[in-house]
Amino acid sequence: MKSEIIKNIADKLDMELYISLCDNLTLIDKHQIDHEMERQSSIYAYYAGAMVLVKQKMDSVEVQVEQKSAQVRLAAVDGADKKITDKNLEAIVAADPEIFALKQDYNNLTTRYSLLKSLVTALDHKKDMLIQLSSNQRAETKLYAK
Repeated sequence: MKSEIIKNIADKLDMELYISLCDNLTLIDKHQIDHEMERQSSIYAYYAGAMVLVKQKMDSVEVQVEQKSAQVRLAAVDGADKKITDKNLEAIVAADPEIFALKQDYNNLTTRYSLLKSLVTALDHKKDMLIQLSSNQRAETKLYAK
């Protein structure tokens, strides 16, 4: 069940979901610091895992772009009556609709990856805040124990 949720986040993360996740994931209940600290590791791991899934997809699309670009270049050179300049060859590759679509997919994945990276960074900051809040609570307890 949780793996489906993380895969869904990796596949469908947009700005609206990102903002909602930011608000929910960084929220700290000061009365439940111990509980918050217990859950922090697994929450961090979920989103780091989602980030890895998106990175894997990014790498796959990048390979597809390179492969398709090479195919388009070879086809252009093989089908040409005269030598094609590098500049013209790059224009042929850039004009290919499949390459354009793959590059759009790559850009979307890059955005999703960056958003997930920001969430993981926010969870890292939350960990630091939880540690500080826990330390503050212990210090307060010592003051009242005297």
